Amino acid sequence: MIKSIPFANAAAVVAVGLSFICWVLTLVAPDLVFGIASSWSHMINLDVVRLATTATFGEALIGFVTLGVVTWVVVYAFSEAYNRLAK
Repeated sequence: MIKSIPFANAAAVVAVGLSFICWVLTLVAPDLVFGIASSWSHMINLDVVRLATTATFGEALIGFVTLGVVTWVVVYAFSEAYNRLAK
């Protein structure tokens, strides 16, 4: 059995950590991040949606919080479903 709360906590911490790293990279190397995103989205022209500036710290903070909450809820629900189905 997976302990749902610690598992959801860990997933949220990792997701927010990766999001923070991505945001910092957009500040120091925006072309690198855009190149990586473009390589992940085959046959889609991302130039149309590219912003001239990166998110402010306040905007990023809202993103970190909401990403953490959504990740936690989804992983907790997934873990609970897994535990029930694994019985």
